[in-house]
Amino acid sequence: MSLRVGVLAPESSWHFRDLQRSNSMAANGQKVELVAVDFATLAASVGIEEIAPFSDFANSVQAMDAVIVRTMPKGSLQQIVFRMDLLHRLESAGIRIVNSPRSVEIAIDKYLSLALMADNGISIPAFAVCQTVEQGLDTFERMGRDAILKPIFGSMGKHVYRLSEISEARSLMQRFVDQGEVIYLQKFVRHGGSDIRILVVGEEIFSMRRIGPAGSWLTNIARGSTAERYRPNAKEVELARKAAKINRCEIAGIDIAYDNGSDDPLVLEVNASPGWEAIQNVCESDVANSVLKAVTTNLG
Repeated sequence: MSLRVGVLAPESSWHFRDLQRSNSMAANGQKVELVAVDFATLAASVGIEEIAPFSDFANSVQAMDAVIVRTMPKGSLQQIVFRMDLLHRLESAGIRIVNSPRSVEIAIDKYLSLALMADNGISIPAFAVCQTVEQGLDTFERMGRDAILKPIFGSMGKHVYRLSEISEARSLMQRFVDQGEVIYLQKFVRHGGSDIRILVVGEEIFSMRRIGPAGSWLTNIARGSTAERYRPNAKEVELARKAAKINRCEIAGIDIAYDNGSDDPLVLEVNASPGWEAIQNVCESDVANSVLKAVTTNLG
């Protein structure tokens, strides 16, 4: 009998296809049936016999042995809250969710994730979160007029701005407030145009250096950066494992940088649904197979 693993991702996505390409055997030797499940079509019911308690248009989700949270697409507050509620209910029903709903909630929230890491002795860039333009401008001044403004919930370097002028800072902060967003300001890290991504997959470690385009301080692969093979030192590996543990992640992408030649590594953020296409290419390892093994170990 095969294990049934749902993947919260479009069937056409590279990551779902790569999981299909990888070794089709689970960690315990059982066959794995992978099923793409679209977050946008998830539904739930209570007390209606003809409708499965948890489903999308094509699948009964509670029939899965495990669910991989590959992506969390944009949505309204109601949609996001419902999706997270459903993941919590699936977990309570005994279905293995990777990463767990709570870990997704922590890591997706830059304030909570970074604050928890700072509380546990991990070095992070100085940051502040506020709700008014006046507070934001005061913080900007205290940061020496060199700060990063970005969404508290965000990824892939989208809507991220480096601020150095008061007029631009005021305009962008006002835009954030008008859109109902908080103002998340992070002191700029002078990393020289590159940083380190360490991918923690269960007990395994994969890593790469990300190098931004000439003249750019953004290092996201989705924003045009390139990747090269990188061998992390023991301190960086220990830091990545600790950051993943604090965020309660079994699978996590940890972004690390050094500020202005410092020997003290900073954790920039933790991603609870990290991609692995670039890191798999530079490491020449089957990361997808490692993901499946991490998810299916002890199942069946």
